[in-house]
Amino acid sequence: MRRALRSCRFFLLTTVVAGLVGCPEAPLTFLTIELESTDEDAVLAAIDSIVVTMDHDRELVDEEGSPYGAGQVADGLVLEDLDSDGDLELTLTIEPEGEVFSSFPSIGLEIEEANAPLGFTLQADGFLDADLLAASPDTSTRTLAEGESLLVVIEEFDLLEEPKPECDDGEDNDGDGWIDDEDPGCEGTLDDDETDDGSTECNDGVDNDDDGLIDEEDPDCEDGFDDEGPGETACNDLADNDGDGWIDLDDPGCANDP
Repeated sequence: MRRALRSCRFFLLTTVVAGLVGCPEAPLTFLTIELESTDEDAVLAAIDSIVVTMDHDRELVDEEGSPYGAGQVADGLVLEDLDSDGDLELTLTIEPEGEVFSSFPSIGLEIEEANAPLGFTLQADGFLDADLLAASPDTSTRTLAEGESLLVVIEEFDLLEEPKPECDDGEDNDGDGWIDDEDPGCEGTLDDDETDDGSTECNDGVDNDDDGLIDEEDPDCEDGFDDEGPGETACNDLADNDGDGWIDLDDPGCANDP
């Protein structure tokens, strides 16, 4: 079966479009992909592979019109359902010829008429081994027409911000109502695991002082390390302050006032 995408049609460009020796002659519908970054040197120093993803608007087919299935199409070209929506995306993996990239590569892909016109967006990721260290936003939607030579620049291919540890990110990562240094699971701002065993009264999911308020909702709890007890407000002191027979949150006068 003849293919509409071949490994000889996927290569790194140096200065000019070249290297199609041995490929069957065909109308040149050609896509050139380039990368731009606000700090190219930093990205190049950090990564050892680049993966460009093409999200296309039609099913890619071979020259006989038969759809490609998931899997490798050619060297460096793979079709896979990355977002589990039932549609296949094309990924292009580029590795340096030496140990590291000396500059961002230009990427050339020839697509024969069976797949044109082709609407698509592009997005780039940079990896060190399996760790994602750089990424770009999606490009705007472009269309490659039959016989057209199109250049698309993927902009803002930059290093990702180093994620903050869970105990210093301003998020309730373990869903217990306590954040960062107020969470008993945090032993400092460098701790990257906010989970804990819920052993304190202000973090055990129990209304320990029977005031109708639990853990972070109880004003007696300044943080997750505290123990619950009678509070200092009239609506949280376990006393019938107005003599009407009702105490704290059971008293109509304490509605929304713990």
